[in-house]
Amino acid sequence: MRFLNTAAALAALTVGMAAAGASQATIYTLTLDGCTGSCGAGPFGTVTVTNDATDVGSLDVLVQLAAGIQFNGAGKSSTHTSVAFDLVGNPAVTIKNISNVNFASTGAIANDSPFGAFGYSLDWIGANGNPTGVTSLSFEIFTAGGPLTLGSTSYNGTPLFFAADVLGNGNTGNVAAPGTPGGGVPEPATWAMMLVGFGGLGAMLRSKRRAQRVVTA
Repeated sequence: MRFLNTAAALAALTVGMAAAGASQATIYTLTLDGCTGSCGAGPFGTVTVTNDATDVGSLDVLVQLAAGIQFNGAGKSSTHTSVAFDLVGNPAVTIKNISNVNFASTGAIANDSPFGAFGYSLDWIGANGNPTGVTSLSFEIFTAGGPLTLGSTSYNGTPLFFAADVLGNGNTGNVAAPGTPGGGVPEPATWAMMLVGFGGLGAMLRSKRRAQRVVTA
């Protein structure tokens, strides 16, 4: 029975570790303030990108703005878009499953002020005016072939992975995610599976130590 329990714990841990390699979320932090008059102290939110190794032609994106920050509702602008990003190689993509009907894919933008050009964007298409009250947005990026990899534009020599048009601190403008993103973070279900495995192994070790103490006594 002890062998079976140990095997089950090892199996759960192995499955969890395999799943972690198959589906990881990378977090980009919106720290760069490009708002007119400043949108506050920042950070202004995060962008979580999940790249599932079992579906190399897609990326899942979640933009979660910080407390007191929301998407700018002016929209329809040639210099500000709700979300902008780049992909390596600039492949033809389709953006689907946008979580809010007031946003739509709007293609490349030549100058997402003040951060420059991005190859892809989504923008607010609802009624003009602030505030919008929208603090999060998710969508999926699809391509017909090949893996999708995020690229970056450059602002004053700093690589930027995302920009977002926001309202904060009474001001509006773009904020951006510069530099190197955070490390890969396993999905919640993967964490749960790994914790089951670690917990099972821990229980086995504790049981073994108790048995050794009994024998010694």
